[in-house]
Amino acid sequence: TFCGAMTDYDGDLHRIAFPLMQNSELVGEMPRPPLSMVDFPYFKSVGARADDPMVLPAASRELLSQFPPTLLITSTRDFLASSVFTSQALLEEAGVETKLHVWEGLWHDFYFDPEIPESQQAYRAVVKFFARHLGKQAATRSPG
Repeated sequence: TFCGAMTDYDGDLHRIAFPLMQNSELVGEMPRPPLSMVDFPYFKSVGARADDPMVLPAASRELLSQFPPTLLITSTRDFLASSVFTSQALLEEAGVETKLHVWEGLWHDFYFDPEIPESQQAYRAVVKFFARHLGKQAATRSPG
């Protein structure tokens, strides 16, 4: 997951991140805390509910236990960071292998800027994770 969570907002980072982003163009478009994932337009437009595990998988331990190995990427000023940390803990509790990468001092979806070194580090982490897990899966499959 890239700066995304499987839980609704928790912790304090979604409250702290907005003041940190005061000069961002995005601030005017974003709902204000306290908020829920379903307050965002892409969930609101389809009538999503926070208790629906297909919207927020943490609502179902059974669903979480079916996740494949999961890579979680976030940053310390990502308004979803607390929720990402909770997502990782819930996945591990459900028996899912996880790998968490956190970049210092960056914003939500920092990797959209391919020019910054941290984005390139994130891309390498993704490639390494997929090479490890897809290679492992491919090696255990038999032809046909």
